[in-house]
Amino acid sequence: MQWILRYKKNKLIYMKYIFTFMIFFLCHLVLAQSSVKVFVGESNTGNALPYCNVSAKASSFGGITNFEGFIELDLISNSEIVVFSYLGYKPKSISYGTLKKNPYVLMEKSPMILDECYVFAGQDYLFELVRKCRQVIKRNHSNNTSKVYYGIQTKSEDNPVEFLECYYNAEIYGNKIGQLEFKNGRVGLAPVDGNYFLSLNSSKALIMMDIVNNNSYFPLMPLHMSRSEAQKKFNLRMLSVTDDIFLIEFTPIESELRSCFSGKLWIEKETHNLLKIQCSVVDASQHPFKPMYSIDSLHHVNFSIEKKYQGGPENESLSCISFDYSFIYESNRDSLETESRFLSRQVESKGILYFFDYKEPFLIPKFQYDNSFGDYRKMGIVPYNNAFWSAQNGVLLTSEQKENLGFFASRGQLVNYRNWNHGDSVLTPSILGNSSPFFETYYCFWDREKRLVLRRDFNHNEVYDAKEINGNFKSDLYHLEVQILLDVTRVADSLHTRSFTVFDSPNSYYHLPEDTCTKAFLNIYFDMCEIERIKMQKKLDSNNYSLEQIDSVYSVCMSDIETISRVYFKEVALGKRTFALERWNTYVLDLLGIDNIRMVEATNAANKH
Repeated sequence: MQWILRYKKNKLIYMKYIFTFMIFFLCHLVLAQSSVKVFVGESNTGNALPYCNVSAKASSFGGITNFEGFIELDLISNSEIVVFSYLGYKPKSISYGTLKKNPYVLMEKSPMILDECYVFAGQDYLFELVRKCRQVIKRNHSNNTSKVYYGIQTKSEDNPVEFLECYYNAEIYGNKIGQLEFKNGRVGLAPVDGNYFLSLNSSKALIMMDIVNNNSYFPLMPLHMSRSEAQKKFNLRMLSVTDDIFLIEFTPIESELRSCFSGKLWIEKETHNLLKIQCSVVDASQHPFKPMYSIDSLHHVNFSIEKKYQGGPENESLSCISFDYSFIYESNRDSLETESRFLSRQVESKGILYFFDYKEPFLIPKFQYDNSFGDYRKMGIVPYNNAFWSAQNGVLLTSEQKENLGFFASRGQLVNYRNWNHGDSVLTPSILGNSSPFFETYYCFWDREKRLVLRRDFNHNEVYDAKEINGNFKSDLYHLEVQILLDVTRVADSLHTRSFTVFDSPNSYYHLPEDTCTKAFLNIYFDMCEIERIKMQKKLDSNNYSLEQIDSVYSVCMSDIETISRVYFKEVALGKRTFALERWNTYVLDLLGIDNIRMVEATNAANKH
């Protein structure tokens, strides 16, 4: 009865809440309806146009269709004009309101000028066009930084085995991609015959392809050489001419089929800019792929690459690099079996490097590691960032990729698709066998439930003999390196921050013998660094800081850690000064609730029994 009376008394309040909720629900419904999935295809055949450029200037939207020709648009106004452009096709401009009613865009091919095709059919003229195009590319010395989405999916014997997605910043110098700086990544994997297939450093291999300078990793193409050299190895043919574009086909002579690419060049008439290049090779004699183990081998390597460019003559920039390759992988060992066995698998991969947003690159995590690490090792270092992935458009997943993710979740594994799976091997020992530190990271993330232990199997932790120890200052025989990993992500108009305390094992060493206080000495130090990180993170969370202010707070934190480290090391003397160690232990106990000394004592006592 009391409940009924209370309800009647507050009926108007409840109705207000219900009305507010209905308004919120309707607003949410309207916003949800503002997103539309659009298909882009050819008008004649209806076939999908993969990697078609899509843009809307008013909302600064920019993207490309996926391999199936789909893109998801999330704009604001129905009057917003969306522009679709694809090389060799007439551009289309359609309002967002029209797309919501009919999300199918069919592109018409640009008309050819047959008379000009006939006039320019001569080989000499075509080789001269290619030479001029090469000169334009080599004169491009612009420096740019772009965000990059990298996606690659791999099959073996028609079974999905890998789907890798990574985001980077790319430093681009003219035509060359100098470096990829890792932002975040994730991967789905499934075994075949008890083994995993991983595309190691594949992103790095793809950016090594230079279209005007030959290297030993890729077959030759006409743009690699002078006009006279190209005429010895290639035949050229004009396929079509439009108002502003030459389309030229190149094919190698018979004796160069395995060492040279076949392909097509889209060259702008007026400027001789390269707009697009397609190249492919069958059973290549040189390629950038290597087996992981020297006793394994690759055969029948086929691959094709397409590069698309955008921009004017003064600032031509990469738009995307799409690729696919296949080979037969022959393995003479098995990482999961005690007995070796011979396996032969057909492996097929396809993927894309999509370059976008040349104005505002990603904020790369603050952490020092060797940039030569491959994608998988970097994923074991830089933690999954949910705020980052939720804010990214990237390239829309295809229906096949979505289906494969379900397959990996049920029959393989998903790595970096959730929080708190960082700091371990990308493939855990339970999968690869305890004897194989396949992608073990050696960077230990602070964890309340896990304590540091010395790894004496590392050379830099080898115990020196008494003579070496006595001949050196003890301070020169050990070095403990801790980093604070700070990951800052732009989310709409705000900056989202996450931080982690990481013990940097590769840059630490300990050549002294271990005694009863060593474990406590190490872990109290690690915990102290975590305390400073918590102070920093609380400050970042409680203020709406600018990027410059965040950098300043981070610098102060690192400086405080350096100061407190000097005091700690001096006072405790490797843990030998018991009173000082107890005092620091109490400091950690009060702030983190961790009693390292008692924990070590309990562990030692248990080991004795």
